[in-house]
Amino acid sequence: MKVLGFTVEKLRRLMAARSVLLKMLQRPNADQEVIAWVRRHGSADVVRLDDFRGDPTR
Repeated sequence: MKVLGFTVEKLRRLMAARSVLLKMLQRPNADQEVIAWVRRHGSADVVRLDDFRGDPTR
């Protein structure tokens, strides 16, 4: 189904990108974060949980 030339899925992606951009623009280094986000083609950085977990032997 198309609405004003957009598919529903494309509208969902645009709305998600809008909220991400609004959050980035509220940060102190917004220009750098937006540039990095665009260079990643609008994707988020991957966070590996193992990098934040403590030592499993404890």
